[in-house]
Amino acid sequence: MISNYDNAISIEYVNKKNQRRIWDTLKNIEAVEKWALKKEELEKKTRKNKQWTILARSKS
Repeated sequence: MISNYDNAISIEYVNKKNQRRIWDTLKNIEAVEKWALKKEELEKKTRKNKQWTILARSKS
């Protein structure tokens, strides 16, 4: 027979698991956003370097 105490423990366990899942999801979203920002910064640097390379070649 399941007592109220056992039921309370199982509810706590489920709540902790759900909170952990939510936290993992948020953490993954943050990681993806950081990666996207780094990728954008690298693309900007690449564009700037290409422009400087083209200017340097045209002046030579």
